[in-house]
Amino acid sequence: RIEDLESAELRQQLGGDLAEMLTMLDSTLAFLKGDQAGEPIQNFDLCTILETICDDLTDAGYQITLSPMCSMVLRGRHLALKRAFNNLIGNAAKYATNAVVTATSIGGTVQVFVDDDGPGIPIDQRETVFQPFYRIEASRNRSTGGTGLGLTVARTIIRGHGGDISLADSPLGGLRVHVK
Repeated sequence: RIEDLESAELRQQLGGDLAEMLTMLDSTLAFLKGDQAGEPIQNFDLCTILETICDDLTDAGYQITLSPMCSMVLRGRHLALKRAFNNLIGNAAKYATNAVVTATSIGGTVQVFVDDDGPGIPIDQRETVFQPFYRIEASRNRSTGGTGLGLTVARTIIRGHGGDISLADSPLGGLRVHVK
C-alpha cells in the first residue's frame, strides 16, 4: 500500500516508520524467546566473534580496537553470544568516538572489557539500563536510542551462560562494560 502512494516523501516516511516497527517487533520477540531457543551448545572461539564484530564496525566507519588479538575456545551458544557482544560493542561504537575491546582468561575465568570515550552512564542508572525497554535518551527518535532491549538481551544471554555484566567508569573517560 505504501508503494501505491503518489508522494515519494510520504512513501519514504511511512517506509521508515514500518522499518522501525519491524525492528522493535524483532527485538521484542528475540527478548521474549530468550534469543537462544533451539540453538545447540557447541565449541567456538570467542575472540573470532569479537574480531568479526570489531571488523564489521570498523568497516562501517567506527573506531574500534580489539586488543590484544587472542584465541579463546569456549562452549556455549555461539549465535546468542555473538548477539550479546554485538549489542555491547555496538553501543560503544554508537555513543563514543573510540572503543577498545579486550578479552582475557585468568585462571580459567574469561573476561571481556569494552571501554569507550563516550558520555558514559550515570552511576544511578547503571542497573536501571538493564531493564527491558528502558532508555536513557528518552526521545522517540530511534536513531539516537534504539528499543531499550540491547542491554537486557545481552545480560540475559551472558547470565544464561553462567556469567554477568557490570558497568563502571572507563579509563578512556566513558563507560566500561565488564563481562565475566
